[in-house]
Amino acid sequence: MSLFVPKKPQILYAPMLSSFGGGSARGFNPGGGAEETSVTYAVIGGGAPGGNAAASYGGSGGGGAGAYRTGSGVAVTGQTYIVTVGGAGSQSSFGTSSVYIGSFLVSGTGGGGAASGGASGAGPSDLTNGGSGGGAGGWNGYTGRPGGGPAVIGNAGGAAYQNGGGGGGGAGGVGGTSNFNTAGGTGGVGVTCSVSGESVAGGGAGGAQGITQGTASHGGGSGNGVAGTANTGGGGGGNGYSAVGGAGGSGVIFIKSSTQAAQTVGSPTETSVSDGFLYKFTGSGAITF
Repeated sequence: MSLFVPKKPQILYAPMLSSFGGGSARGFNPGGGAEETSVTYAVIGGGAPGGNAAASYGGSGGGGAGAYRTGSGVAVTGQTYIVTVGGAGSQSSFGTSSVYIGSFLVSGTGGGGAASGGASGAGPSDLTNGGSGGGAGGWNGYTGRPGGGPAVIGNAGGAAYQNGGGGGGGAGGVGGTSNFNTAGGTGGVGVTCSVSGESVAGGGAGGAQGITQGTASHGGGSGNGVAGTANTGGGGGGNGYSAVGGAGGSGVIFIKSSTQAAQTVGSPTETSVSDGFLYKFTGSGAITF
């Protein structure tokens, strides 16, 4: 969606590690001498769903967490950010969050969860911007899938053994391997967001049949088909006995600026912090400095 389109967007490409940015001349103070604004941001994609279970096999894998991407020290003057927050992942779609800086796109997408029945975990739908990989479905020794490309923070899903599915990968760690006939795999841990301090991007736990369901943290859904927590990018939990896996948690975008925004669209929350202002987008919109 496009709420603001800069007339002459300027693009600044940073190395494809974890920081991206762009800038242009500030136009809100005709007298000149306007204070320069420095921006730090975090983009968390919507988490992927847990897999659907099959009656004749072990539990399904947990969903991978949404991609976690950050940028810091970006100088913006007279710059509009177009913000898109990815919705909860489902069995047929992945929730991509994005920020347009000028005309440069920073985005992150979730990974997938596997159906049970001896299947490897599903990988991210976007191999460049994808998040964490999904956990494997039972039966014996099936592997989880890796996370996305080097431009994002994501980890692989866990392997599956016997009646438990593997946990989905999280931004902070790989998904856990199911513990044979004891428990489904734990969801990979997420991270503490460097911009907001909130827990985000945990992987969904592996589902189970006849044994203990896996557990999850940092917004990931636990086994038994629990959905990822909204606005964390957590993966959905797997399930057992032909039950449906949990949906992923929707994404979220944080933008922290050294000066107050000139305008916002989409009703983000604004919080005054020690080093400026923090804006939390749980829905799509825009912000102008």
